Amino acid sequence: MSHDGPIPLDLDLEVRRLFQASPEALFVVRAGRIEGVNARLVDLLGSDPTGAAVRDLIPEWRDDPSAAVPYEAALMCPDGDPFPVEIRVGPANDGAMVVSVRDAR
Repeated sequence: MSHDGPIPLDLDLEVRRLFQASPEALFVVRAGRIEGVNARLVDLLGSDPTGAAVRDLIPEWRDDPSAAVPYEAALMCPDGDPFPVEIRVGPANDGAMVVSVRDAR
């Protein structure tokens, strides 16, 4: 399949679609606050934590984004019950971090 030039693509829209379609529970953190979440995280948590402090959601949160090694932590549910998760953090642009959350039960 060949093209006669670049395919016009609204990257922002495509990135949002991929973020929402991911089978992983994902959220974006900037300056210690959750800026955006995907539907899988809302399903896992039972509510939308957008705007909350990341430490309210994950008390064991590690601020060092260079620590790309996954770690186990407790995810705090709205009812106050924690459950075990695996956290993976990757740097994004402008100081933001993309966080993947996997149920470790």
